[in-house]
Amino acid sequence: MFWLTRRPLFPSAVSLALLLALLVVFLLAPWPLLLKMQAVGFGLDPQRPAHSFFLAGQMMPIEARKVGIYGGFGLAVLWLAWRAPRAANLARVDGYIAALLGIALMGLDGTNALLYDLGAPHLYAPRLDLRLGTGLLCGLGMAALLWPIWGQTAWRVPQGVVNGTHFGVPLLLSALLLAGLTSGQGWLMLPVSLLGTFGLVAVVALMNAVGLLVLFRREAAADQVVDVLDVVALSAWLAVLELLALAAARYLLIGTTPLP
Repeated sequence: MFWLTRRPLFPSAVSLALLLALLVVFLLAPWPLLLKMQAVGFGLDPQRPAHSFFLAGQMMPIEARKVGIYGGFGLAVLWLAWRAPRAANLARVDGYIAALLGIALMGLDGTNALLYDLGAPHLYAPRLDLRLGTGLLCGLGMAALLWPIWGQTAWRVPQGVVNGTHFGVPLLLSALLLAGLTSGQGWLMLPVSLLGTFGLVAVVALMNAVGLLVLFRREAAADQVVDVLDVVALSAWLAVLELLALAAARYLLIGTTPLP
């Protein structure tokens, strides 16, 4: 069967064209940009006004916690793709602890917020800055755990490890993002919404890519980027289609009514 060859499904030029086509389709689709970003996240994001930032009188297309999760993931993955593109492990055990702690803090804040919404006993009233801040920590932690899995699955000869120094810049940018949104900087609406949407697609695409490499039996077979470019392109398209399918399913079930 074709995947037993452990070779790309199509030439790198076709892969690049597919990635460019995805971007062009998104940008040229005849709807407002914020509405298109809202549609991409509609299947996974409740998009409740009380849980979202308003900038310049307009609600962000992604809830505060999801902005944090996907925005933090997007920042970290972009930085890791540049600084540690072939890393296949976290450098030390405390890296795993820090990543899991970031995810756990988001889980605790989310659980407390759920108890508050249900009228059950809770520790404190939810706040948008806490939703965003714990979401950012969760997104960074997810990237720290998932990026090495991609490295182990993709590269024949992994190089380097993910360590704390790789998260200095993403942490700084996350802190600036937190400060900017909580202070109501309206100019952040578009760039942060785009970052969150990119991060959402990147999470799904990264998991798709790992699964496709296993399905095609191309684990640990790549020596250079062009060897996995086809999988990256296919994974990105699948991610968008999967997210739109979830959005369509939610729309068919409840219309545009916000989730409770």
